[in-house]
Amino acid sequence: MIRFFCGNENESEQSIKANVKRGNIELKRDSIKEGDVSFRKNSRARHYLVRVDTTGAIILTIPSRGTKKEALEFANEHGEWLRQKQQETIAQKEQSKLCDGSKVLLAGEWETLKITKDRGRPVLTLGVLSSYIADETSDHRWSLSELMKNEAKRWFPDRVKGLATNHNIAFERVVVRGQKTRWGSCSSSGTISLNWKLVQAPVWVRDYVIVHELMHVREMNHSDRFWRLVENAFPAYKEAEKWLDDNSRWMNW
Repeated sequence: MIRFFCGNENESEQSIKANVKRGNIELKRDSIKEGDVSFRKNSRARHYLVRVDTTGAIILTIPSRGTKKEALEFANEHGEWLRQKQQETIAQKEQSKLCDGSKVLLAGEWETLKITKDRGRPVLTLGVLSSYIADETSDHRWSLSELMKNEAKRWFPDRVKGLATNHNIAFERVVVRGQKTRWGSCSSSGTISLNWKLVQAPVWVRDYVIVHELMHVREMNHSDRFWRLVENAFPAYKEAEKWLDDNSRWMNW
């Protein structure tokens, strides 16, 4: 029998629905439709799981024998909680704007976001990264994300090429994206897609994600054989996944 679960697996339904604060954003009372959610198929999952991520997106995990139809029915059973959680998440995001003095992860270290001026022009600096910006008083998430995207586009292609050479793997190309629910992916044609937010992770964690995707060139699934390939290529993969699990909330702003 497929079980259904809402929120964190260690929380009860009552605790999930408790203490939801209402803000100024109007709650949507319409039903949750396929276009409102991101589906995740997980062969290891034993039940449906629904959650709201740090961006306010609804994530539905479907077990191997589950269907999108049943998943949506489950989500709508918890529709009021999900809409309230979306509101709460968006309100919290508004309150967590990045400004001068904010602490942000970069290469695994907490750096202080600084806004200075160069000949009258405002400059945003985070660690070794810096860029001119238009407005020194605004929320700097967009400016910082563009700065990190450029760094990712500069850093990842050569790194992927080097690791692919080390493991004797041929790939097609590298694409830097801003995926909401994954750190990377590998297409059947050999395109490696990587999330620009990984520039916030230590180099060894970035390397794990790259190796993980490169192993998909050889094995396009998450079978036991795939994980043996990953472990042989990157023995500390569990530590890297734990780092991402522990720190992903700080990387999604």
